[in-house]
Parts: sequence; C-alpha cells; structure tokens
Amino acid sequence: MSFPVCAYCGSPFPGRKRSKYCNWDCYCKYRKAASLGVESYEEEEILMDPCRFNDGVRCLSQSECDQCGWNPEVAERRLARILAQMFGVEVRKNGN
Repeated sequence: MSFPVCAYCGSPFPGRKRSKYCNWDCYCKYRKAASLGVESYEEEEILMDPCRFNDGVRCLSQSECDQCGWNPEVAERRLARILAQMFGVEVRKNGN
C-alpha cells in the first residue's frame, strides 16, 4: 500500500489519494510560501529572520520591530492602552 506524499514537506502520510498535504500546518506553510513567491521550505527559511523577542517566531522583516507585538515595549504600551480603556485610568511606567 502506497501513501500519498505531501506537496509541501515531501513526507508520505496516510490519507486519501487525492489529499495534497499531510496536515493543515503544511497547507498553511505552502500558501504562505506561495504568497512570498518561494518554491520550497528552505527558500522560505532564508527569507525569514528570527525574532529578537521570541524564540520560535520568524519574521518577514525586522524593520518593523518597533511596531511588533512581541516587542516588550510595544506590549507594555498596548497593555497600558487596554487598561486605560477598560478602567478609565492611566497606567504608570512601573505598573501601578
């Protein structure tokens, strides 16, 4: 019995013969690679930069770190804005 081979990662997987991807993750990665105009996972990895603020996250460009939610300064400003909206108060820099 032969299994279909994933169109993205190339691994065989049990499934219907007409299935193209081994799982949803490979499908999403394929769509992302297609939108970036790359052919393979290796090319996609070259185009992506590792995040400075969170291990395991890869960025299209590190030119927008000052706006990224993984940046602790941005996260702190966002939290202060949310708390101010919720409670009608401003949050000071030290968290009080």
